[in-house]
Amino acid sequence: MKIIIDQKPLVSILSQAQTVVEKKTNSNQLMNVFLKAQNQTLYVYATDLEVSLVGEIPCEVTQEGIAAVSARTFYDVTRELNDSKIQLVRQDNYWLDIRQDRFHSKIIGISPEEYPVFALNQPTEWNEFNGNKLKSLIQQTDYAISTDNSRAFLTGVYFELNDTYFTMVATDSFRLSIANQKTDQLHGANLFKTGIIIPKKGISEIKKLIEDNNELMVNISTDATQFYIKKPGITLGIRLVESKFPPFKKLIPNNKYSAVVNKNAMMTAVKRVALFSSSKSKAISFQFENEKMEITTTSYELGDAVDEIALNYLGPKMTITYNSRYILDILSNIEEQEVEFMLDSAEKATLIRGKNNPNFINIVMPMRL
Repeated sequence: MKIIIDQKPLVSILSQAQTVVEKKTNSNQLMNVFLKAQNQTLYVYATDLEVSLVGEIPCEVTQEGIAAVSARTFYDVTRELNDSKIQLVRQDNYWLDIRQDRFHSKIIGISPEEYPVFALNQPTEWNEFNGNKLKSLIQQTDYAISTDNSRAFLTGVYFELNDTYFTMVATDSFRLSIANQKTDQLHGANLFKTGIIIPKKGISEIKKLIEDNNELMVNISTDATQFYIKKPGITLGIRLVESKFPPFKKLIPNNKYSAVVNKNAMMTAVKRVALFSSSKSKAISFQFENEKMEITTTSYELGDAVDEIALNYLGPKMTITYNSRYILDILSNIEEQEVEFMLDSAEKATLIRGKNNPNFINIVMPMRL
């Protein structure tokens, strides 16, 4: 393999590959990227067997061939080079020779035949989706993903199409987040109607893929085992969680009491009071009554704190204890300044949303101390 390639697009793809490759493994092969020079294109492959990446970069191919080298070392070297042409040559001992101007280095490689090359499927049906909308869906749900690996269906984000809305849902059994985005001009959308669960690492890779350009249009697809997303030059394949997501719509409470607060005022109060909450439970109490909300907490280690904000509420006086981190996660993702808490009792789940916004709702269970 012998090629000449631009530094900037190579570094961009190698940067994404860093989080895909397996870092803690007994398999030395999975710590590498696989390179294939063919048809005036360098193909870059990276995988941990759960998430797979294929990058394509135009280049000058003098000699076609393959190579496999450490993903981290290759990235660290190339990102320190200038924004100009780089020459890459694979040696007979599998080392990769890198040259630019007066710089010269050689990276130890492995036999590319040992690399677990994957054939990333190319679905026949794709759905075009706005990167900004997809990013919004993820931001409004991924904080609720569970870290409990004993229940696989909670370790990812559920993704489905319902009529002309894409819906993402995540829960850790203490809170539930549901986000909807309207989409038009659907192609191959029937692929998502049964719903899929995208694992947490896959969600992280999707966020990285679209973070540089929110208005970028990406293409998404799925089959029985993987979720696919691609933008010009990069395609990701993500193995789906093989489990069934719970019927989340049945978990949405039909509470009768509405309490409306100013988002910024509540966030400020919660942050102040939470400084005195237990480092383990993060518990703070909210007292709902006519025209005011009192937020309090007490801990043996730090002391106590209380704050008060204005509240529009006509229901019975009640005090509910929540995990303060859960409340802040929700408030930071609500765009509206008026936030509505739908209540029933101190023992039942609370529904939280931006006032008059049915497309992003959160359900939080109260804490029992």
